[in-house]
Formats: sequence, structure tokens, C-alpha cells
Amino acid sequence: MRFIKELIELTKDSSAIAQLADKKNVTVIGQLYRAFRAEPEEEDSVAKAVYGEGKSVSYPAYQKLKARLRNQLIDALLENSQQDKPNYEDYANTYRTLQRQYAAAQILITRKAYKNCVHLLERIYRVAVKKDIIEMQYQSAQMLMGLYLGVALDRKKYARYAEAATRHRVQFADLGSASAALYDFKNHLYNRIGQMEDIGQLAIERAGDVETILHRNPKSHQIAAI
Repeated sequence: MRFIKELIELTKDSSAIAQLADKKNVTVIGQLYRAFRAEPEEEDSVAKAVYGEGKSVSYPAYQKLKARLRNQLIDALLENSQQDKPNYEDYANTYRTLQRQYAAAQILITRKAYKNCVHLLERIYRVAVKKDIIEMQYQSAQMLMGLYLGVALDRKKYARYAEAATRHRVQFADLGSASAALYDFKNHLYNRIGQMEDIGQLAIERAGDVETILHRNPKSHQIAAI
């Protein structure tokens, strides 16, 4: 319960969730939001307020509704303006969205909202894997590894993200090496460093370096693009 209340406190001034606080809003998610804001001592009282007597936190519909509210509050935390709404339409917008969300996760850590931070980081990691954003895969996996080792202790998830962080660290290094090879070639080409034959030979050498890296990362669109 305290994790939802943390999010409510962090987003209480957000216009994105103002409608949930409005008593005229009779939707179940609005009722749930206001029930949490009423400072209940036990979470069972929240379930009863929304679904009636005999219902408790174990009621499946309540669990689903609570998850919906948590996601909506996290989105409200991230959506500081219409311009900053999450956008996953293409690589550039997805990268920008994930970077902003990662910064929000760091803020959640400073406010000791660890469970909410973990939930956000796992969302970032899933999108980063789906969109092949190596940098964000590595950063989110590394932070999740640390959280699951300590404040959100979970040995199985710690092992999972420790393995993922190690794997993504190698991919991140490979991406850096491939990018360096590309920019070394561009530097020689654009600045006319040496004869064209020399630049052509450099291109062949750097392409060979990147080909080796690509063989290690055959599914990486980022490296393939380079």
C-alpha cells in the first residue's frame, strides 16, 4: 500500500490525475484513488470501499485495478507536459522517452520509492530490449541488479539482471568500438586526411573491425546500421 501512497504524494499536483481526485468521478479507478488518499490504516478497507463488504486485497479485480492505478500514477509522474508524453513511435523518440524515464527512476531512488523505481526500470528494460537500445538495456539492467541485491532483495531477479548487465556491458562496449571505427573513417574522409587510396584502405580495415563486432552481435540493429 505504501508504494501507491508514495506515487500519490509525488503526483498530487499533476494535472494528469486531477480527474481522479474529483468526487464527481464515479469510475472504479477514481474511487480507488480517493480511497488511498483517505489515509486508510489497512488496505483491506480500500478494497471494501471500492468493491463492497467481503472483499479484500486478494480479490482479483482489486489487484488488476490497483495495477492500473499504479501505471497511471507512474505515467503522471513522467508526463510533465503534453510534449513530454512517452513516445515509442520510432527509435529517436523511444530513446528520448527512455532516457527521461531513467532519470525519473533515479529521482524515485532518492525519495526511497524503491518498489516503484523497480517497476519503472523493468518497464524501461523491456522496451529497450524490444527496440534494441543497447545503452538503456545496460543502464537499466545494472540498476536493477543493484536494487534486487539490496533494498528490493530478490535473489532470483538479482541473478537474472546480473547476467543481463554483464551481457549488455559487452554489447555496449562493442557498440562503442563500432561507433569509434565509423567516426575514425568519417574523420579521415571529411577532413581529407591522406590520399583517397589511403582513406579507402582505412575504410576496408574499419569495416573489417565492425564485421567482427557484428558477428558477435548478429541481432543488433544498432551495430548493423553502423
